[in-house]
Amino acid sequence: MAEFSTCFVGCFSLEAVTAGTAAGTAAILVGQPLDTVKVRSQLGQVALESYNPREVLRLYRGFMAPLVTAGLVNAGMFGVFEACNSIAKSTWYQNDANLPLSVHFVSGFAAGAATSMITCPTSILKVQQQSHSNGLRDCARELVRQQGARGLFRGFGNHLFAEAVGKAVYMNVYELLKRQMDEDYATGKTTKTALKNRMLAGVGAGVSCWSVIYPSDVIRSRMHAQSSTCAIRMTTTEACRQLYKEGGLRAFVRGFGPTVMRAGPVAAVALPVYDLTFQHMKQMF
Repeated sequence: MAEFSTCFVGCFSLEAVTAGTAAGTAAILVGQPLDTVKVRSQLGQVALESYNPREVLRLYRGFMAPLVTAGLVNAGMFGVFEACNSIAKSTWYQNDANLPLSVHFVSGFAAGAATSMITCPTSILKVQQQSHSNGLRDCARELVRQQGARGLFRGFGNHLFAEAVGKAVYMNVYELLKRQMDEDYATGKTTKTALKNRMLAGVGAGVSCWSVIYPSDVIRSRMHAQSSTCAIRMTTTEACRQLYKEGGLRAFVRGFGPTVMRAGPVAAVALPVYDLTFQHMKQMF
């Protein structure tokens, strides 16, 4: 437990937070427009009314809440992941060989669950802006005024599932693909793999992750987009019922195309940027 605490506290170092902020910022700048298209498609809304520059810029609605928490979320996520891996290595695997993929799955699950308390409010505020075209301050004020602090955590159970399972699949597939593409890395001769391999592994991991959790993400968007003025908060069961009534099973995969298009570039950017920024900061300090 002491080792976990040391690793977890260490993840909030200047280097980790800076690298997390850089990775999160890069991912948001690359992926936010398609994320807005995805969310609006999931809700049955028109993504773009026209292709004039002002309308296209509106695809960046909702980017501020994820942006300001990017450093904390990414530092915490990678910190928990590495702490869990470190404990497994020191407790059950007394060598430097690569850990079993099952350990990466469990560590990813823990990392997604640990950061879900932060990502749930930011997801709600993001989706509220994307679906209702309100500003961040107005969305937050109205939610808290109408529903209290609990309004920032509605649908938390479904969100927790999507984040935990999503990160578990992501980190597991990311490690698997790196081992498949780099023989030295797979046999434990090196702890690093080429940037090209990391980017390709990130793309595969991102697509795999969304393929597994996408129906849950559609339900999440429906719950998070509910107007703050609604007296009765939507449950997961009610969201499923509404979606099925609107379009049957196909409604649960609505907007999957933009999601896959987004997953590749975002995954290819986020982890390499985190790694390179973290290494550069270590050299500086």
